[in-house]
Amino acid sequence: MQSFSNHRWSAVLLHRDLQGLIGKHAIKAFPGD
Repeated sequence: MQSFSNHRWSAVLLHRDLQGLIGKHAIKAFPGD
């Protein structure tokens, strides 16, 4: 059960990292916004 919880937490952190990267690229792609 503990390993499942850790896996889920890792997935959440990874998802947040991906959103952060996408956000940075979006800001660079649309500097006028």
